[in-house]
Amino acid sequence: MSQSLVTRRGVLAGMLGGSGALLLAACGQATMTGEPQQEMAEKPADTKEAMPETVTLNVICYTEAQGGDYERSIAGYRAEVSENIDLSIDVTAWGEYWPKLKTSAAAGTPFDVMIMNGPNIMFHAANNILYDLSPYVKADGIDMLETFPAYLVNVYTLFGKVWGLPNFHATIGMYYNREHLGEAGLDEPAEDWTFDDWLEMSQKLTIRKGETPERWGTYVSVWGQTEGYNYVLANGGEILSKDKTEFLFGQPEGLEAFNFMHSLIHQHGVAPTRPEASDAGGKRNMFHNGLLTFRASGPWEFGHLAPLDHINWGVQYLPRNVRQANVVHGSSFAAGDQGKTPDQSWEFIKYATTSDTGENSTAEFTMPGSWKGSRNWTANNDFPELAQKFLDSMDWGFDYPQSYSTLEWNSAIPAELNKAVDNEVTMDEAVVTAVAVGNKILDEEQVELRRLGVIS
Repeated sequence: MSQSLVTRRGVLAGMLGGSGALLLAACGQATMTGEPQQEMAEKPADTKEAMPETVTLNVICYTEAQGGDYERSIAGYRAEVSENIDLSIDVTAWGEYWPKLKTSAAAGTPFDVMIMNGPNIMFHAANNILYDLSPYVKADGIDMLETFPAYLVNVYTLFGKVWGLPNFHATIGMYYNREHLGEAGLDEPAEDWTFDDWLEMSQKLTIRKGETPERWGTYVSVWGQTEGYNYVLANGGEILSKDKTEFLFGQPEGLEAFNFMHSLIHQHGVAPTRPEASDAGGKRNMFHNGLLTFRASGPWEFGHLAPLDHINWGVQYLPRNVRQANVVHGSSFAAGDQGKTPDQSWEFIKYATTSDTGENSTAEFTMPGSWKGSRNWTANNDFPELAQKFLDSMDWGFDYPQSYSTLEWNSAIPAELNKAVDNEVTMDEAVVTAVAVGNKILDEEQVELRRLGVIS
């Protein structure tokens, strides 16, 4: 790159001072604070119980691709380690998946291994649906911060305990149409491009016939991991406090970022309004149909774009302003609480996320959860140069914002912000209301977490 970027991994390494810490301190708070925890509970038993000849683990996932992941991992485990474990795989549709986890746990028959994601992890951990993996992590000497990016360790380490090992994740990049850039006489965006560069290029790429837009330079959404979170962070702001008790996006840096996003739509007219995007079939179809030049998304787009011969596309890092930023989300393998086979569940989870075979057995267009697995994914990718952009972005990755009530505030907050996007109120007014709505939900969840006994 044309500039020197200070990576979060490098900063963490300096903070840790080679301690190889596994966890972050809970200190009675609802989550880890970003600092290493030096103390962990000892494993309950001195030695693992002898495993039966073959134990069949009941596992669950919500896509066929994840089911394929399970199958590849167990095949590798049985070939390389032992035939003492087999899997019974339940692929359940997304809408039924989360209720099924709750009902099975309530009935005392939780799944042995399951897929967890950021918005749901704290609820399931606090309600005794998951099994604490911390003793196994310590007993098997897994250095979490060396094996996995800190932004994933942070999401799945709560209340001082490890609840899942990351199995895949996705950083975000800016996709672009090379032909549009060439027609406008523009070079492809530089690695160190800024908000100003993004706006200037989008202005030159937007085409209107009178008042009717025929092509937009870019697309923007003010909330979420794919877009809004990143622009707030890139402008020096934050979304959520480390202790998960207060939303911070209403501070000046965040407010400035929201107003910039709003200006792309309404002041500069280089991005479609929400009705315009909906009428055109949504951002993916708009990009595929040549109605957009820039569009932020993750590596899963490779699978949608690879079969299309009519688009010459590229990927660049997200534009920066005060700093480079990438808010990252990923899933993990977790074990069910009350299970009769925690040792076997752990052995499978460990293999599927940290072995050479396991780290390569992820979906084709999604990055494995570990540092090594992500490097392997990039090297073996059909688009290695473009995949490298997503790999590089891990170095300036930030935690995915989440708390006990993520699903609730992740609906309520954008509902308020979109009132400004639709020009019903000013962005300043919408942000103030959105922060208040979000903080009320956080206050209520603190009461619930105390009731559950997971924080003091």
